Amino acid sequence: MQSATQHPAHKAAAKAAPMEYTPPGGRSSAAGVFDVAWGYTRRYGEYALGAATLLGILLTIWAAFIYAPRELVEGEVQRIFYVHVPIAWLSYLAFFFVFVASILYLWRRDERWDWFARANAEIGAVFTTLVLITGSIWGKSFWGAWWVWDARLTTTLGLWFIYVVYLVIRSYTGRTAKGARFAAVYGILS
Repeated sequence: MQSATQHPAHKAAAKAAPMEYTPPGGRSSAAGVFDVAWGYTRRYGEYALGAATLLGILLTIWAAFIYAPRELVEGEVQRIFYVHVPIAWLSYLAFFFVFVASILYLWRRDERWDWFARANAEIGAVFTTLVLITGSIWGKSFWGAWWVWDARLTTTLGLWFIYVVYLVIRSYTGRTAKGARFAAVYGILS
């Protein structure tokens, strides 16, 4: 009887699998982009930071939806801005990181910057989707329409399309150096 590592199908799969980055020190992890790219190890302080972050999130939700007084003109629907505006800022920040990481990838030719740009494009696309959804919810109650072709709304929708195209390019070209260069140029120009 052959072991799992000696079976011909497993040998073929091992040859076809892409090589993983092993950071200095030899430790490899599949926990995330930062773990793989920078050889990161978890420490007790990170768990304390995670607990403090969770507590801060819960406190912020309580303050936004229970403690904050009702706005006089817009009423309860104004509370959506406590979610909408931070998500918008995070989406813009993620796209700025795509821009910076794309420049650094073209300059250094380091695959870690390409991974960082790709991850931030995904985060930015998700947050921009949430911005469009929460903005539409607010717009329906305040303007009476789900969508108004205002300049800010239209440019945010355009930004969403730009980064969905970025993700389509990344998906279509695969994890090749040529695809990474093409996506980096697109990430800088957009």
